[in-house]
Formats: sequence, structure tokens, C-alpha cells
Amino acid sequence: NDTVPDIDKYFENQNVSIDTSECNFKSKTHGISEPVFNGIDISNYDGYVDFNAVKQSGIKAVYMKASESNYFIDPYASENSINAKKAGLKVGYYHYLTGSSSPEEQARLFYNCIKDKPNDLKPCVDVESSPETASDYTIRFINEFKKLSDMDVVVYTYSNFIPNLDPSLSQYTLWEANYNKNPFVLPSNAIWTNRAGHQYSSTGTVPGVNA
Repeated sequence: NDTVPDIDKYFENQNVSIDTSECNFKSKTHGISEPVFNGIDISNYDGYVDFNAVKQSGIKAVYMKASESNYFIDPYASENSINAKKAGLKVGYYHYLTGSSSPEEQARLFYNCIKDKPNDLKPCVDVESSPETASDYTIRFINEFKKLSDMDVVVYTYSNFIPNLDPSLSQYTLWEANYNKNPFVLPSNAIWTNRAGHQYSSTGTVPGVNA
């Protein structure tokens, strides 16, 4: 069975496979030749990361937390972004969506956090809390974000949370958390038939990441 995530702790040193065709909102491959490649996601819980070691381990891309709700800005994101790019990694950012504040305010915070940073990967909205408002808030968040930016958006959620979401979200790329490895496929659901990213482990370790 799928594991219910523990909010930000769920993002520590997670192993992610990413479909190159969905890698970038401007360029489909953006310099990565493999059809599927490995990435990680990190947050403030990981602190500063040795991205040279991460790169040398075979990781090609990193998603890092930029913001949460309408008030929190990850204090490590700016420096981690610079260092990840210096190491030759593709970089993307996610926002942790909450049900405690306006999704429009949250979208504006996220946009302001990432607008001047390199966005090799699609900006991501992390949807895994407040199931009673999640669908409405996700749609409103994306609508507001797209008013501010021409960047496309990817939706991150875990398999058992998908039933809380609206089928209209099928137009957006799915990054799915699912630790079932046999079979290694997207579980049947009412919204998505494929995914661009698969978070397949909650216990992965990566050189250069200490958390």
C-alpha cells in the first residue's frame, strides 16, 4: 500500500525518476539525453547540500522547496539553486500547498520566490494536505500562478490522495509518489493515465545530502 507522507519530512533525500519529455517548460530534453533519468528533491530539512557529490552519484536533476503556505520561504533555496547549477544539475522548485491561507496568496509567494531563479524543470505544486479543500485550492493556485508566469505547472501528489482532486487537473503533468515497485506503473485513477515523475522511495540516500 502507498505510504501517507509526513509533510516536509517526506521530501528528505527522496529518489525520483523523471520523464525527460516533461522535463522543461520550454525545451523537451534541455540537455539530458536519457528518456528517463534520476533526480532528488530537497527542502530546508536538508540544509546545504554538496551538489558536486550529488552530481557524481549519477543524479541529473534536483527539485528544491521554495515556499509553503503564504508565509514561508525556504532559507536554503537561493544558495542551493546557485550551487546546483554550478555542479551541472537541472533545477526546479516546488511549493507546499496548505489549506490554511488563500491559494492566490500562496501562488504569488511561490512565483516571487522562483521568478529570478533558473527553472529547468516545471514549477511544482505539492498537494498532499487538507483533502477537503485540496482540489479547489490546487485549481485556484495554478490559475493565479499562470496569470503571473508563462511557465507550465506540474502537480505532485501521492496515489491515495488523487481521489481528492478534480479531473480537470489532468491537463497538468503529474509527479506521483508511489512506493509500490512491482509493478512499477501508475495505479489506475480517474485523472491521470501517465506521469512525468515517479517518487519511488522514502528511504533513499544520496551522497552529498546529509539529512
